[in-house]
Amino acid sequence: MKVTLAIASLAVVVSSCTGAKEAPSSPVSPAATGSGAASPSSREVTDYSSFADALKDQGHSVERGNRGGFPGGLMDIPGRGVFIDGEPVLAFEFPSTKAFEEMRSTIRPRGDTIGDAIINWDAPHFYGSGRLIVLYFGDKQRTLDALDTLLGHPFAGGRI
Repeated sequence: MKVTLAIASLAVVVSSCTGAKEAPSSPVSPAATGSGAASPSSREVTDYSSFADALKDQGHSVERGNRGGFPGGLMDIPGRGVFIDGEPVLAFEFPSTKAFEEMRSTIRPRGDTIGDAIINWDAPHFYGSGRLIVLYFGDKQRTLDALDTLLGHPFAGGRI
């Protein structure tokens, strides 16, 4: 029941994300993202702000959404919605790289299990970099390419 509620809540959160466009922030110095992919935006993607800024550097429209996420403790922190060229994704920013690694280690390669919870959803794409886990359920090639470029290959889900 928790998993069904989690999926329904996630769908509501992702589909209801609305907000104002983000204001640009100052550049972050170039560095490896930790996933093996270099960012052509010359920004290291480690958190929500650097993710949004790097997307803008690539020429994508970026809009912030509401906070939301998984009820029932599937993820320890709330996610933030973001629209990339109108496509909704959820970004989870962890307080430390240790917390990020601990959560990432609970997500199985197919993306259908987080910890002990088995989740029935179609084609999740889990990306990670720095302290950020990004979850995308869509199939828009432009969005997938942007995520691959900035965050490397998905560590779990539909395109592993």
